[in-house]
Amino acid sequence: MKWTFARQAASPSQSAAPAVTVPLAVPPGKTRAAEAYLTWAGLKVITNPDGTIEARGDLDIGAKNFEELLDLSFVTLIGNFNCSTNKLTSLEGAPCVVTGDFRCANNLLTSLTGAPRRVGGSFDCSNNQITSLEGGPAEVGQQYRCATNKLTTLKGAPATVNWGFECEENWLTTLAHAPRHVGRSFNCSDNLLTSLEYGPETVGSNYICKGNKLVNLAHAPRIVPYMFNCAENGLETLAGGPEEVKIFACKRNRLASLAGAPRRFEELVSDFGTFRSWEHIPAAHRQLDDAGVRDAVTLHGTIAVRRALALKRNAHP
Repeated sequence: MKWTFARQAASPSQSAAPAVTVPLAVPPGKTRAAEAYLTWAGLKVITNPDGTIEARGDLDIGAKNFEELLDLSFVTLIGNFNCSTNKLTSLEGAPCVVTGDFRCANNLLTSLTGAPRRVGGSFDCSNNQITSLEGGPAEVGQQYRCATNKLTTLKGAPATVNWGFECEENWLTTLAHAPRHVGRSFNCSDNLLTSLEYGPETVGSNYICKGNKLVNLAHAPRIVPYMFNCAENGLETLAGGPEEVKIFACKRNRLASLAGAPRRFEELVSDFGTFRSWEHIPAAHRQLDDAGVRDAVTLHGTIAVRRALALKRNAHP
């Protein structure tokens, strides 16, 4: 669907405006088209002498069957922008800055080229066919959601996300280029990860890595304030995981014991049962209590852990 809208006639005062001597950054035709559309859409528009525009208000063009965006690449939008649930194959033409939320989910996008440079609120590009985050916003003030795409890399992701970062249901085999610090939850579930290396060093709430192919939990944050969920990975050891967490979920793995699980938790949910403290776990399920196992998996991988387990069993029948 192409862009159509009713243009408003210029007032006499507008037509009589004196010529501007500031060099134009935007061709006059593009400025006039953007002015007309944004005004028609109910936004308050301020046009700068160089042709760039500041528009105040929310612009919602979701579910309109649009195949392309009107060129607003020179517009700073003081508000929210929603172009979700269309037929867009490109974000070319999106506002250069959006101070609120920017939502482009449920389209046919394969890249983020053309996305705003900065998003003050949340950025949601989920449910597309995106293979890379390059070209996306370098700064996102709140949530960054890129779930359910075809990502094989997180290159292009912001270094820090103040709220959550959600990259679940992609084709990721590595967390290289993931944000180093996530203010709330980090969710990388349902990918093809075998390691948590390069993942966030700190999270403010949850760390969800279920449904991958992890062989150990090395490189997980030391402290996870709320939930750490590593279910459905085929794990044979919990070594390398967080040391302190509120809820630790490790169901549907291939664990022979809970050795390596965090000592400090309020709830541990496992195939052996649900426990409220380490002391409540039967000794048969605890088996090893050895910081050396955690160190071994970090340095040498699962084989070293298995050897350590065997040595401990021999020493303590």
